Amino acid sequence: MPYGCVGFEQVWKFQIECMMSHQFVPLVQAIYKRDEENVIISCLRLGWNDAFKHVSENTAAYKALSSQDKETKVKEACKKLVDYFKNYAIETNYNDRFKKLDSFIKSSKFVDIFKDIKEVSSIDYPLCLGHIQKMFNIAMKVLLCLIVSAEYADSLGLKVRLGEVGTTTVYLTDHGLLSYSNFPYSFDTADCPIDHIILECIEDKKTPVHSKIHGHRKYSQIVWSKLGAKEDPNNYISAQEEIENIQRGSGKSNLYFDLENW
Repeated sequence: MPYGCVGFEQVWKFQIECMMSHQFVPLVQAIYKRDEENVIISCLRLGWNDAFKHVSENTAAYKALSSQDKETKVKEACKKLVDYFKNYAIETNYNDRFKKLDSFIKSSKFVDIFKDIKEVSSIDYPLCLGHIQKMFNIAMKVLLCLIVSAEYADSLGLKVRLGEVGTTTVYLTDHGLLSYSNFPYSFDTADCPIDHIILECIEDKKTPVHSKIHGHRKYSQIVWSKLGAKEDPNNYISAQEEIENIQRGSGKSNLYFDLENW
């Protein structure tokens, strides 16, 4: 029952706006334009914040830019990452996704995407596999949330109004843009974004015969933002493998572990 005309459609719009944060307006514009690429860019932009905030070092040139110019720089970088993301997202298991991440971070062409913004060879915070897995896995998570939201709204015949572009009202379900057919990625087996909260959860829930941890006694001792730099990158595999062990027989993806435990 709506309360003062506030019903599920209004609440749903509000929750999507909270999830998308500063990328909500770009998302609405992307839906209006039927622009799949900019949907992915918005998801990567959200993943960028989670991947780099407090665990990376910006270049002096980037620091000197205005806020608007900084945002433009990051969005340009995210645009260049779209094809890499697609290439990652189609893989069907964490071993093959790890191989993709490892090949990306060893490619000078890939690393160059970040050079105008990040000190990629920083002594304390070098660009590494840990950052990229976080960004790409968060982008997968957000994109899946959008697709599930739109497909569910469509199944119920709900038109969730997101806002206006000019004189046109934009709805969550417009053009069927936010659907699996337009983003045919391996959501069923998607990886869990690895960070300190997830690593602590893995440690708390680990199985009696848990996966091998490289260089540490506990999962909670792994520094996710240094995976592939000062941390053994294979601990990414160890974490994903242990999540799979914890959830074995449930049919739950590793991404489900994030949604349930983060």
